[in-house]
Amino acid sequence: MKIVTHRFRGFSERENSFQGFRNALNAGVTAFEFDVRLTLDGVPVINHDRYCQTSGGRKVDLVSNNFLDIESVFGGSDRLKTLMTLEEALDLFSSMKQEQSKIFVDIKDFGEEEKILNLIKDRGLNENVVVVSWLPEVLFGIHRIDPHLPLCFSHNYISSRLQFDLMKEFLTSNAIKHVISGLASVANPPSAAEIKNTTFFFEEYNERENVPGRVVSTKRDFEHTLNGPVRGRLLDIITESKGYLCIQYKMLDEKYASYYTKAPGIIPYSINDFDSLERLPMNLDYPFILSDNPEMVSRF
Repeated sequence: MKIVTHRFRGFSERENSFQGFRNALNAGVTAFEFDVRLTLDGVPVINHDRYCQTSGGRKVDLVSNNFLDIESVFGGSDRLKTLMTLEEALDLFSSMKQEQSKIFVDIKDFGEEEKILNLIKDRGLNENVVVVSWLPEVLFGIHRIDPHLPLCFSHNYISSRLQFDLMKEFLTSNAIKHVISGLASVANPPSAAEIKNTTFFFEEYNERENVPGRVVSTKRDFEHTLNGPVRGRLLDIITESKGYLCIQYKMLDEKYASYYTKAPGIIPYSINDFDSLERLPMNLDYPFILSDNPEMVSRF
């Protein structure tokens, strides 16, 4: 089991930062996870949310602006202090990695899978990379180009059918969406705005490679919540690529564990103390654990 630094948290003041990545590499960390967003013109940059905040507090919508415009907002040559590109992250990793080092590249937006793979391949990092995504479309696209690259499907899981149905009604009801939209436009609380810009899928995820009418856009975020196991062609490509499933560790229970007694491996997040680690269901394979605690992550 390797414990992975989640967004380099604890290695600098800002998550997903160049400084945090470099500090973690200098500390001998061997497993890393970071997030990739796409700018309007398709440049992969390292950030979890679609918005990125400047040092002066200004919020910039990454997916609605071209990269050069974003760079000018972040101060041109000073941009790297706040926002790095995937190319810069891979160059840093290539120059400082150990032979057994791993990076989990969590792709949040659909549409530039070939470009991202080329950046990885050009640096000879295929053996060091696992591609993670909430979007089956991203994983299918990666698998068509390189069927050997390990894949990881990130998702939510609710064991109780009643809780699952209630959550589905709350997050997909048109009436609820209208209320949330009003809150986001008037008071603009971050949680309301985040829900407004997120499409929530409940079971109706793309288990096949092509589902008519299913549209994913870089203008929105997506979350998948399941009440049962991952299945269909999606599970096939994860298994074929010797990949993984990623889930919030508090959602893991014995019922979930019963689905995956053989494969694939499960990657829980974010476990920040050893007591939580010991409470995980024992009959699952945990090849990697994501952690925000820099004292826990694997080194050397």
